[in-house]
Amino acid sequence: MKFPLKVCSLGKDENNISYAVHCDCGSTDHTCTMCFEANKDFGYSIQFYYDLCYSGAFYDSNKLMALWRRIKDALRLIFIGYVELQGDFVICQPEHFDNFLEALKEGKQFMEKSE
Repeated sequence: MKFPLKVCSLGKDENNISYAVHCDCGSTDHTCTMCFEANKDFGYSIQFYYDLCYSGAFYDSNKLMALWRRIKDALRLIFIGYVELQGDFVICQPEHFDNFLEALKEGKQFMEKSE
């Protein structure tokens, strides 16, 4: 199926079908990849992937404070082993939401056919 607004099919093979869903915030960094997998041995899965970006300068206009935040986060990564990040994904337009739901329905039908 071809989606007219912010949802596009990335490909399909016998075990999976994938879509790219674009965020309404306008950033190209928030594209979500949605994968439906149907495998007779392992069952069904739906996976959502998107990149999380980090910018210490985003939060502080003061360059010294931005540098200090980056140093603190680097030290946290070195000594604790991880940095917590949060991401968001926004769907505002009704047509975009409808296309997202259609992609979910199409993926569900794909998984049901493979049974």
